[in-house]
Amino acid sequence: SDRRYLPLLASTRRVRWVHLYLGSLHFDAIRRQLRGGDARPSLQRLHARAEAIGHRLYMALSRTEDW
Repeated sequence: SDRRYLPLLASTRRVRWVHLYLGSLHFDAIRRQLRGGDARPSLQRLHARAEAIGHRLYMALSRTEDW
């Protein structure tokens, strides 16, 4: 059952590497958009990862309608 992993996923929100990883996905989306590319794949990856651990800040930053 996935419930066994929920405490582990929730605890990763406070780990420094998580911010580095999610931040790099956000930065990649910004970079792609500034170069005229499609940022949606990066934003979708960011949203999926942020949603998996319940990180609301990066979930909000990954909303494609705000881009």
